[in-house]
Amino acid sequence: MDLILDKKYLAIVLVAIIAVAAIATALHVMNDNNDKDDKDPEVMAVHLINNYDGVFGEFYLDDGADSESAIVLKRTGSSRLPYSRINYSVTNDAEGQFNDLAAGLDELGSVMGAQPVKITGITGFDGVSVCVYNVTMGGTMFAMVYFTAYSDNVLINATVDPAYAGSHVSDNQITTLMDAIADSINAR
Repeated sequence: MDLILDKKYLAIVLVAIIAVAAIATALHVMNDNNDKDDKDPEVMAVHLINNYDGVFGEFYLDDGADSESAIVLKRTGSSRLPYSRINYSVTNDAEGQFNDLAAGLDELGSVMGAQPVKITGITGFDGVSVCVYNVTMGGTMFAMVYFTAYSDNVLINATVDPAYAGSHVSDNQITTLMDAIADSINAR
């Protein structure tokens, strides 16, 4: 009889442990989904627009932002590159897309006589790759900064239309931009 009671108690304890594990797993999954769900690309983009003050200019939000992507634009005044474009995307494959874009940045060659310079030491992201071109053509100086970065499920990049400045830029000016972008990822 004691053996039967011991087996009943053991069965009850096992069921309780399984129930607690199931509840913990469900809560963990819900929290993971909430982490992605509370990331709004438009909110992040607007945060950058409202908080960045630097050589890369005054950005504005492109029409068409939705729950998965937003684009920040700046008119450059250049006929060569009319817009700077920073793309925000919320995706479950941020790291994979980052790796693809970063590989493309690694293959950039000379542009208008300028060689790409990789910028290192940038923090605030799970991954980041930045290339700058400081170009001088016929007495005109400007900079183009191509970059991609990701954190959590957010991918940010300027790989098609780079960030543009009407003069050469320093590592510090690039870091200021990237810090503002990293800060915008946490905007809610």
